[in-house]
Amino acid sequence: MRPHVVQTYLAVAAILGCTPVETLESTIPSSCPDGIISGASRKDPACSHLICTESIKADIAPPKVTHGEPAPGRRVIQRLTNSPLFSNTRAFHTLYLPVDYNASLAKRWPVIVEWSGNDIVPTDYNWTNHGAAIAQGSTFIWVVLPFVSLMRGNATCNMRSWWGCEPAACDLYYEDPKFGQICNGTFDAEPTIAYAKLAIRMVLNLFNGDSTRVLVTGHSRGSLAVNYMGLHDDEIASFWTAFAPVSHYDGVQLWPYANSSAASATDRLQRLRGRPVFIAGECDLATNITRNYLVSTGVDMANFSIYGTGFIDHNSLWALRVDPNNVRAKLRAWTHRVLRISNAH
Repeated sequence: MRPHVVQTYLAVAAILGCTPVETLESTIPSSCPDGIISGASRKDPACSHLICTESIKADIAPPKVTHGEPAPGRRVIQRLTNSPLFSNTRAFHTLYLPVDYNASLAKRWPVIVEWSGNDIVPTDYNWTNHGAAIAQGSTFIWVVLPFVSLMRGNATCNMRSWWGCEPAACDLYYEDPKFGQICNGTFDAEPTIAYAKLAIRMVLNLFNGDSTRVLVTGHSRGSLAVNYMGLHDDEIASFWTAFAPVSHYDGVQLWPYANSSAASATDRLQRLRGRPVFIAGECDLATNITRNYLVSTGVDMANFSIYGTGFIDHNSLWALRVDPNNVRAKLRAWTHRVLRISNAH
């Protein structure tokens, strides 16, 4: 670090009461496998003792995605074949039926709806993990929804990064220069929201999903979508019983899509209406920044639970292993409580 930059940083750190980043460099890893260490995390003294996600061995293997008909214990690709809007498109979601699923039983099954992070599509089975971590194979129907491109007939597709761009960007990673050239600030959320509404109704109706026990969750881009998409309007907001965004929170910072401001996100929060929220993230992303934003909105936080996982990196694989702060276990217990899960489901 250059001397004048060091001096400036030390002055700012002193004002903020922070430990200078140089004193943290010996303890914060410079990089992690498959995970990003954010600038905010590197500058937060609370992060200095944290570890890389994959320094702990995974103890859960998500079910692989296959083709074919839904069946207990299978995770399959589904399309909205009965929808005039999406039937002739390439857009799809994945559906997992629990190993104890039995369609003949006169019961309703709780549902986990998940959105993935950037650079991921629903078939990347090892990177959408909250449903696997919470359900552990049983009790819950689990749906991973897509982020959909602009509606372009049979070219309409799932987007690997962000949402609502021309189909030419569907398979591109966010870091690819072509992605920015193609998207050019479009990021239309409407196709993704329309798909979500249709897919959730289909799952509830065809597979005896319990409309009074639906959790919406996601990591990174998917975490932003929990509120940005999930509270977009009164109709989609009515689907959810509880919310579990992990690593990022709608309104905390500006993003390249429209209406990402704190003011717009605060308007969306009004549709929360006191329902339970479980927020997790690495380091200060969960413990400081998000909490401070929520306090600033004036939202009633009585039903909010906020935790840092104890991992340093921004990594969707966090839920596949025991985390240092036992947040995965807390998320499971919280989900069972707010969705009223008993031994008999």
